[in-house]
Amino acid sequence: MSSDGGLCRDSEGLRPFSLVRPSDFTFCFEDVVVTLVPLAAFAFWMISSQVLRFARRRQPHESVVRPSRLGTVLMTICALASVVFSAVRLANWNVDARGSVAFGVVTFVAQIVALVAQLADHRLGQKPSVSVVCCWTWVAITSIVKLRTLSLSSDTSSQYFNMTLGTLVSSVLWLFAEETLSVRSTDGGDATPLDKAGLLNYLTFGFIWSKLRDSHKYKLTIEDVWRIPLEESTDRSYERLSDALSSSGAAKMSHIRLCAALIKSQLAMTIGAVGLKVLASMFMLLQPLLLDALINYVSSYRFDGSEGSVRSPQAHATGYLIAIGMLLVGLVAAIMNVWGSQLAWLLYYRWKIATASLVFRKSLRLSPSARVENTTGNVSNLLSNDAMEVGFMGANMPDVIAAIVQVVFGVGLIWAQLGVSTVSVVVFILLLGPAQTWNANFIEKWSDKQFEVMDTRLGLTTEIINGMKMIKMYAWESFFVQKLKDLRKTELGHLGIRRVGEIFGVLLGNLPPVIMFLTALGISTAIEKKPLDVNRIFVTLALFNLMKAPLVELSMSLPGVAVSWACVKRVATFMNEEEIENYIEPNEEHGAIKIKSGEFTWAKSATDKGDTGKATLTEMELDIKSREFVGVVGAVGSGKSSLLSAILGQMEKTSGLVFVGGSVLYVSQKPWIYQGTIRDNILIGRPYDANRYNLVIEACALSRDLELLAAHDQTEIGERGVNLSGGQRQRVSLARAVYGDADIYLLDDVLSAVDRHVGKHIFDRVLGPQGLLATKTRVLSTHAVHVLKDADRVLVLGEGKIVASGPYDVLIADSKISEALFNSPTAVVAATESTEGAVAEDEAADPDSTSGGEIGGEKAKLIEEEETENGKVSWEVVMMYFRACSFALLAAFFLGLVVSEGVNLASRYWLLYWNDNPSSHSLGFYFGIYLAWVIGYVVLYPWAGSLFLCFMGVRAGRVLHNDLLSRIMKMPWLFFSVTPVGRIMTRFSSNLASVDVGLPDAFYDMIFALAKCYCQHSSDNYKPSVIPHRCSGRR
Repeated sequence: MSSDGGLCRDSEGLRPFSLVRPSDFTFCFEDVVVTLVPLAAFAFWMISSQVLRFARRRQPHESVVRPSRLGTVLMTICALASVVFSAVRLANWNVDARGSVAFGVVTFVAQIVALVAQLADHRLGQKPSVSVVCCWTWVAITSIVKLRTLSLSSDTSSQYFNMTLGTLVSSVLWLFAEETLSVRSTDGGDATPLDKAGLLNYLTFGFIWSKLRDSHKYKLTIEDVWRIPLEESTDRSYERLSDALSSSGAAKMSHIRLCAALIKSQLAMTIGAVGLKVLASMFMLLQPLLLDALINYVSSYRFDGSEGSVRSPQAHATGYLIAIGMLLVGLVAAIMNVWGSQLAWLLYYRWKIATASLVFRKSLRLSPSARVENTTGNVSNLLSNDAMEVGFMGANMPDVIAAIVQVVFGVGLIWAQLGVSTVSVVVFILLLGPAQTWNANFIEKWSDKQFEVMDTRLGLTTEIINGMKMIKMYAWESFFVQKLKDLRKTELGHLGIRRVGEIFGVLLGNLPPVIMFLTALGISTAIEKKPLDVNRIFVTLALFNLMKAPLVELSMSLPGVAVSWACVKRVATFMNEEEIENYIEPNEEHGAIKIKSGEFTWAKSATDKGDTGKATLTEMELDIKSREFVGVVGAVGSGKSSLLSAILGQMEKTSGLVFVGGSVLYVSQKPWIYQGTIRDNILIGRPYDANRYNLVIEACALSRDLELLAAHDQTEIGERGVNLSGGQRQRVSLARAVYGDADIYLLDDVLSAVDRHVGKHIFDRVLGPQGLLATKTRVLSTHAVHVLKDADRVLVLGEGKIVASGPYDVLIADSKISEALFNSPTAVVAATESTEGAVAEDEAADPDSTSGGEIGGEKAKLIEEEETENGKVSWEVVMMYFRACSFALLAAFFLGLVVSEGVNLASRYWLLYWNDNPSSHSLGFYFGIYLAWVIGYVVLYPWAGSLFLCFMGVRAGRVLHNDLLSRIMKMPWLFFSVTPVGRIMTRFSSNLASVDVGLPDAFYDMIFALAKCYCQHSSDNYKPSVIPHRCSGRR
């Protein structure tokens, strides 16, 4: 370009480094590459973000924190000052500027856009967005570059220099104000360091250091965890996924649609994770190019004996700039890679909780026939394992895409070095694909077999723990221990075979780059007759070394992606299951229930599995008025519980209409109790009203029981109410419903577990005309016919139909109840009253219960908090794991480690020897010996690891499982009464899975990382500057 026209008014053009000003960029490069392009990109980013925000036409979610007004005012003043400085500089552009006015205009416009975007963010109660902070950061960087150029040009007194300095100062002050910007919590609480963190603090994870310091002072608890950011909440993630699925419009869920919806729901984070990972890969590929430039720089000082002079030495500033460039490229690549991984794992978290929430909500809407196919175990597996695997797809996807991009561009750079011989690399990669696919399928196959046996083992373990009392009573421990040991042996056998596939995958990632390097370089030298020089060898070797990581990543990630894809299909299949029809229509009369010509079934079609084709309830005509007390009686299997389920909308309606007015509460025949205090079980999240609570306790005959407990209603109930009798569990469940204060109560045989006088007390105080529910609509299904004397009406069911309806006295006189119950007109009241006598004093002799009176003092808290190790892992634990691994195998592993890393160290020392004695042997000799060392290390490295992963890790898993099983089986029965089943099962499931896979992998990686650090330290101590010496001298 000429100096008097064009976009760049500089004779040096767009070349990066200036020949006029050493160690500086050219004016064109500064204006176009450093200033115009980035600031235009930031302006577009900010404008598009604001346009998309307003295009959605919905209010953003309320933030829990708001930036302070003072900080916002200071940032606004700094931004306005920067805009004014740029405006003055732009107004005098023709006098002082050296380039086109377009550069000044772009800077000015970007500052205006950043100011407007900052004010828009503040209006919405949010801190300045990332794009705004990045824009001001780049304005400051470009100002520094421009000031240095002006200083080297001795142009420090012009107005252009002063205005640029003012822009720099105001931009830096803006960044300082943003970094120290105080925020306040909208809910009255203290803002967390995460809320207060500026962009720089956030990028460097500086906000976490205070919590890390606290962790050294004391053990962190749940109270020390900061509030979950709004965007990380389950509700927000589910809302995004639900909106994405709704916008697709398709009625049937497919795995493609689900995957697309997951990506769309977190589109910005997905693009960010993939983009950062890809950019990190591209920056890593710049390292060999800078290495080539550095070798050329050093070679420019090489003494040529034939000419006896130093030829064309490059400026020292060039070497410094290349070295700084290598440092900055590595630093930027590391930051991008770390934050790409951070976003990928946030994507994992959001996809996982969104999928789990989607599955859980679907499970609540399943039709009865669909519930037959999808058992509790199946749904639990979808919620835990499948949702986790779907999340892993989000974590692995950016790495896979980045690996593919890195391989493609790496091949392109190798082509630039070797030419046509790179075709052999492409062919080798294409051949490597089927091998990696076969290995992925191999790993997936044996993983499936391992998980199948694991499911069987865990299912049997759960049954054993639940039936431990019976097992100990009949001394069956040895039988079940041996059965579990056999299953565990089979499971670990499959794991060992899977480990062989993983080791082979490591070999597929490390060995092919070396073979490709040797083949391509050999073809280039032998066939194309290209000279074999040091530059081509080491730059090409660096490129092939960079291809190791993506090839290993692909070989190890593809099996995980395949498993995740299979889980996406499983979730999509589940989402297509039939949902229950919402056939309940609102009734105009509050508290009333009406069924017209109703016919209900638990399976609509006779073609459904297990369906007989016969309706469960037929010819249902029911009209229950508000505040009416209706009893439902009938023989076992007559449809009493099904009628209540039909009113709840939990059956499949084949015909008729159902009208329900008001809220409904249901008390099941089998009480549901969760681990917590008695009060927690009654309130179940509702506000505590002392007066109403005490009335409910007294009415449900719980006052006497609570008086016997030292902690009263704060006594902790064990899992499934283990320390309560059957009658106590039923009364707690009834109290929960009564406290709920609904319009309609559906009660399924709630008096069957209490004795006669307690039942009479509950009836009088809760269900009767003077009870707490006297003003509510009550439908009571029961076998205790005598309690229905005060009912307004009694329904008699038989074979799914209402065979009689009317007052209690009339039905007794007509023998309708006795005929339905016993098919005999004589055994009516006596038999029914004896039903209550069969229950001994509130089931005091319940074999599965612990007397409430035994719980007092320290026993008021039945389930103790689980304690975990704090601080350093003790040597006792370490030695226990080593003993489980076998000291002999451990010694063999370390021997293999020493041999493999010894070969690695030898290859480094061979390079040093080559560097010190470049003329002693031919280049081919040096290169051939070095290649032999590298191939030896690549082969020995995975096999040393296979000894640990395939033998030691598997053996440790078997020994520790058997030891744990033996200790559990020797525990007394009281241990199982006060220890939740979930806590025990965690030891046999996730904790053992960590011992099987997580711990060996972590130990393996740590040991080899330490070995590599030692090798690097040893070689660096010998000769820290290898490349300059290697490049000096004759070839």
